[in-house]
Amino acid sequence: MNKIPERVDLDAVLETAKSNAVYYLIIFLVLQGLRVSEISSLKRKNFDFRNKVLVYESATLTQKRVPLPENIINTLQNYFSSRRDKYPNAFINSKGPLTPDHVSVIIHNVSFKANPSKRLSAKNIRERIALDKIHNGITYSQVAHDLGLRPRIDWLIKMYNEYAPDNISFQKSLGLKTPYKKGAH
Repeated sequence: MNKIPERVDLDAVLETAKSNAVYYLIIFLVLQGLRVSEISSLKRKNFDFRNKVLVYESATLTQKRVPLPENIINTLQNYFSSRRDKYPNAFINSKGPLTPDHVSVIIHNVSFKANPSKRLSAKNIRERIALDKIHNGITYSQVAHDLGLRPRIDWLIKMYNEYAPDNISFQKSLGLKTPYKKGAH
């Protein structure tokens, strides 16, 4: 089983990806909690530069909005204006639109380049994002909503118990009256 990456690992991955605009944008989106399938299905029209936001339909068929920092907007605008293709898709390679498998390979390769001893997946990164949000005081229901997990409390409890089984404050953030113990559901 892969371990959840440390926050510093994710920062190194983003820094490594800066040498390639597509890789940088994909890593940024993964760090916002998007799934690889959501990234590969993005269209240029999903990026609203005037309002500085990405608007897309998540895998759970709900509309999501991700704020876009100025540096990401500039990178996106440069990337889109440099393309001379007919595809509406946001991200392409020489053969056409990127598939979820292409996006996964990019994430693995960039993370390996950043740190050869830790090859990350989008799932590892989403788990780290969930843990960071919980540790920063965001409620489980908000984390589940942000990551499109609703109503899958079991996934988050299982993941957290695997990595921090004795954290009572986490269990309280879930609204559990008694501490959750493995095998007690």
